[in-house]
Amino acid sequence: MEKMSPAQIGAEIQKFFPHFDSDKQKDDKTKFKGAFQNRDGLMVYAGESALFHDLCQIGALLTDEAVCLKHLKTLNERMALEFAQLNSEDPRIKSPTLTQRAGNDQVYKNVARPEWLLDKPPKFGGILKKILMAEELKWGFNGGEAAPTELPTLSGFVHPDSFNDLLLRQARHWKDPGASINHGEYTHRLQWWIICCEHASGGLYRLKQPPVKRFRQLPKYTTSYWRAAQIKANNATAETAALYPSLADVYTNRSLWDFLCDCVPADDSMRESTPASDTFRSPQYMNLYLTAPAREFDHPDIRVLYNYLVARFNKRTWQNANNMLRPYKAVLAKKCGMSEGQFELAFADVSKYGQTDVFATVDGQVVSKPK
Repeated sequence: MEKMSPAQIGAEIQKFFPHFDSDKQKDDKTKFKGAFQNRDGLMVYAGESALFHDLCQIGALLTDEAVCLKHLKTLNERMALEFAQLNSEDPRIKSPTLTQRAGNDQVYKNVARPEWLLDKPPKFGGILKKILMAEELKWGFNGGEAAPTELPTLSGFVHPDSFNDLLLRQARHWKDPGASINHGEYTHRLQWWIICCEHASGGLYRLKQPPVKRFRQLPKYTTSYWRAAQIKANNATAETAALYPSLADVYTNRSLWDFLCDCVPADDSMRESTPASDTFRSPQYMNLYLTAPAREFDHPDIRVLYNYLVARFNKRTWQNANNMLRPYKAVLAKKCGMSEGQFELAFADVSKYGQTDVFATVDGQVVSKPK
């Protein structure tokens, strides 16, 4: 993970976003003026803009693996308690003697794993969204505790104007099954769980203003820094793009939301035309990191979260294969050694999401994905 300091994040913000570039501002009294000074070997913020300070903090925090995992561990502890209560009648989980052990993951470790893998998994019952929603309301998101609102579900591409006006500016989170499988449904909410927990705990990356205020402000600041590369990627030219300014705005402008919370991985095909980062600033990087098989073993303190996200990943993968590959049914059934009727039943049986190892690609190939 590519850890960056607030000063490094600040330098990139000033490079990419002219609003914060003091060198390009003729008025030295600009309210966005920000600076870092080297004091005793440390880059200390000495600027005038609380907004610039907080943007640097958010960006740096999401590159600090240890701090991010610390807050995800707290989330995991909450999930472990909910999980134990939800599955208290499941004989495979020895919850009665362990439910009171708040702060550790023992209730989950006592699942009889071979039996679980061969049988129906324990219930998760939406424990993640329940915990996230409760805290988000306390932090002022989703209408706040006084006037809570339901979270929208995004089923596909959302126009940037709608995304900014109906979600970010209203401080509303969302469920995102319409994003790519790698992106994950909950990844942005996990990013802001980390940001809000760090702020609330007075950590190293705490903000000068509440996180919800910064969340609302992110779409306000946009840049054309990646415009040329994006136009080129769409097989257009600056001249032809200028003929359709509304389309140019949609496909070429990038905002602070993109820079801080919606980067692509550094090896992504869009890395030249949009912000890129191999850190938790990238939802794809973050989701694939948290669902990698190694996480269950090298970070057992987030094991419940890991299994929850893997279950969602597997379900979406299976649904995606189901939706995309119907035309290949006969070929795939033959490769799987099934009749077409058996193949239909396999796709229809939602209880087997995440348990069937066969995943298919659009060219008809069948590949295996380890549990």
